[in-house]
Amino acid sequence: MFGKRLSRALALTVTLSLLLVAAAFASDATMSIADTTAPTGAVELAPGGNANISIVVTVTGAQAGTSSYKVYKDWTLDSTGTWTGSNEATSASIGPRAGGDAANVQSFSGKVYIDSGVECGDFTLAVKVHGILNSNTTGGKLEAGIASNYSVTVADCVAANADPILTVPADMTVEGNTLGGANVTYTGLSATDAEDGNLTSEIECSPADGSFFSVGGPQTVNCSVEDSAGASDSDSFTVTVVDTTAPDTSIDSTPNATVNSTSASFTFSGTDIVSAAGDLTFECKLDTGAWAACTSPQNLLNLSVGSHTFQVRATDEANNTDATPASYSWSVQYQFSGFFNPIDGFLRNSMKAGSTAPIKFSLSLDGQYVSSLSAINQVTSGVMSCTASAVEDALEEYATGGTSLRYDTANNQFIYNWQSPKKAGNCYKVVFHFADGTSQTVQFGLR
Repeated sequence: MFGKRLSRALALTVTLSLLLVAAAFASDATMSIADTTAPTGAVELAPGGNANISIVVTVTGAQAGTSSYKVYKDWTLDSTGTWTGSNEATSASIGPRAGGDAANVQSFSGKVYIDSGVECGDFTLAVKVHGILNSNTTGGKLEAGIASNYSVTVADCVAANADPILTVPADMTVEGNTLGGANVTYTGLSATDAEDGNLTSEIECSPADGSFFSVGGPQTVNCSVEDSAGASDSDSFTVTVVDTTAPDTSIDSTPNATVNSTSASFTFSGTDIVSAAGDLTFECKLDTGAWAACTSPQNLLNLSVGSHTFQVRATDEANNTDATPASYSWSVQYQFSGFFNPIDGFLRNSMKAGSTAPIKFSLSLDGQYVSSLSAINQVTSGVMSCTASAVEDALEEYATGGTSLRYDTANNQFIYNWQSPKKAGNCYKVVFHFADGTSQTVQFGLR
């Protein structure tokens, strides 16, 4: 992973020069390093690498007594960019010197070390002697000067690995989509990494994406992602499942659209996305009555003749009620016997003007004869057009007596004597309007 590692040694030279001060000032003069010369070139290392170095100290000038110094031969660069010296060496004793004496040169072999956590960059090692000891207190003596600089470049290192970035959805509220709750897809879940790119497919969540959540909440989802270097990120969000969808109600079986019965039976059911069929409750309503709890089948008894509407609606466990109840409308009607002789209900009955025609019929309901006069709301008569093509049937029998509607209990029939006008040549109709909303008509032609 690391790049090239150079093991070659580069010489590092620190030059210490002692200045000779005139004798007239010997009592207060000091000798010090006057110049340093950095070596040419530099070393390039990878983190964790090292290289040999040579530290050369040159002393020139005059001193009255003897002296010595110390120097660190090894140097380590840590992750903060700080150099630390070690492996301390003490120079050989340097005797009294005149200003023109040859230079005193001493060499020290050492190493530079680069810690593994050091990031790439250029670093300067400043080497300087220390721990100088002089035998004399006056006159020329040795002192440290400026440091000598050594350039170290740390290269081919691995940059610090960036943590992945995990993005989770905002807290989610989800409509129930299956029995008891919802299967939830986490929208907006993603992860990216500077080194690895898109890590969305590596995200792990508990519960996993697409899991079932029961109605209620909030329920916490914990997610995390890890990159190839082991760095990770984690976050969480909540899921709340609600049920706001009403059930659907249907009437499964019904009576005929028109029935001749005062009772009717309905079976019905409901379906819901979240609630089981057995957990639905129902309310029923007949005509303009109030809603009341009911179960299937629902039997309706003692119905009056005429039009009726039956409605039913379901409510689920979340108290959502079907806003469009299932509805069925029908009519309870009398069974009409037809007109008895001498009336022909399908032809035009021909009769003498001014005579009386006996009109007889029966009504029944639920297999029982209807005897109440209230079953006939009204009897009307009036002139009608005499259609030339109409087939006529001569009335064989005439009636006498009152014309009021009555009920013949002996024969279980209604009787209405219609007194015809005395003017011949006209056609008339007699209409019986029943309480169930239906009507029956008899046609007459007067001669």
